[in-house]
Amino acid sequence: MFVKLLGTIAGGGYPQWNCACKRCKKARRTEPNKIRYHACLAISVDKHNWHLLNAPPDIAQQIEAHKELHPNFSRNSPIKSILLTDAELDHTIGLLVLRENSKFRIFGTKSVLKALSHSFPVRQILSSYARLDFHEVNVGQSFELEPNKLEVTPIKSGNKKPRYINDSNTNNNDWVIAYHIKDLQSQKSIVYAPAIEIWDKQIKSHLAQTEYAFIDGTFWSDDEMLDTCNIAKNASAMGHVPLNGIGNTLHQIKEMNLPKTILVHINNTNPILDSSSMEYKNITDQGIEIGSEGMEIEL
Repeated sequence: MFVKLLGTIAGGGYPQWNCACKRCKKARRTEPNKIRYHACLAISVDKHNWHLLNAPPDIAQQIEAHKELHPNFSRNSPIKSILLTDAELDHTIGLLVLRENSKFRIFGTKSVLKALSHSFPVRQILSSYARLDFHEVNVGQSFELEPNKLEVTPIKSGNKKPRYINDSNTNNNDWVIAYHIKDLQSQKSIVYAPAIEIWDKQIKSHLAQTEYAFIDGTFWSDDEMLDTCNIAKNASAMGHVPLNGIGNTLHQIKEMNLPKTILVHINNTNPILDSSSMEYKNITDQGIEIGSEGMEIEL
């Protein structure tokens, strides 16, 4: 299995277009040509057929940055599937971007597909533009993304529904999932979990079975948004366990002794984006890698 990190950043990219925090200012000043895209992963078993995990707003730019994802002739994209971890705008707007006579499968939970049919009616909008095949996935039920080649198991990783969902009766618990993806030939696997709201036995069990863990690195601390941008929202309310703190993500990673951990979905306010920060040193000293655009792995 071949894995490519196309993007690593949470909503808004980095630097974020409407943010003047010290990290965004420094990024504009010191690395004006280095773009960090919204979190997205591509996987393939043969480098010909590719599957994307999520469809962020800048997906077209991400595709252009990687020649393996370019069409080999007119209107023939090597992208065959998109697996959605949730229905957040940052992970689904790209479906509209990929509308031009596209033909691929879209996988998501019942709640996610319902959201894309009603509150954010992507399915209806795209029906006149693209040939899309929607597939419902269920937590804990494995399916073969490619017969005898790739097996995928959805893992519950949170309950937070998007803010645009107004139905107060929507109590489904499958709003946020991670994916455990196994190469059936090599028997090696990865877990992609860009949003972890709670560390439970299920996600720990899957992580213990994998060679590479792409884990939610959105926030360093719970009150980071308030301290950096004067926004009164904490990490937990936004559906993310912060990295630092007793029982939080770094503690969980150390306790599980994972073979290889890569942080993704990093918010622009997170100090680990600054390689001169103490937080960056803390992460790298523990052998944890901070995801970067273009990172490639072969299992």
